[in-house]
Amino acid sequence: VAYMAIPATVFLLPIAYFYQKQVPGHWAELFGQETMSDWQILKHVWELNKGTMAWLFLSGVFSFIYNIIQFSIVHTLSPS
Repeated sequence: VAYMAIPATVFLLPIAYFYQKQVPGHWAELFGQETMSDWQILKHVWELNKGTMAWLFLSGVFSFIYNIIQFSIVHTLSPS
C-alpha cells in the first residue's frame, strides 16, 4: 500500500500545481480569481483558516493508517 504513495504523488503533483479549473460558487469572489489550481486553492484556504488544513492533514494520516490496517487484515486472511 505505502509503496504506491510516492509514484502516485509524483504523477499527480503536476496536475495539482498547473491544471486550472473554475472556482465554484462564491469562492471566486472571495479568492478574486475565476480559475485556480488545486495548489492555489490550498494556499488561499491556509491563509483563511489554518485549522481546516490541520483537519485535512489529519484526515490523510488516518486514511493512511486505515489502508495499512486493511491491507494487513486482507494479507493475513488470504489463503496463500
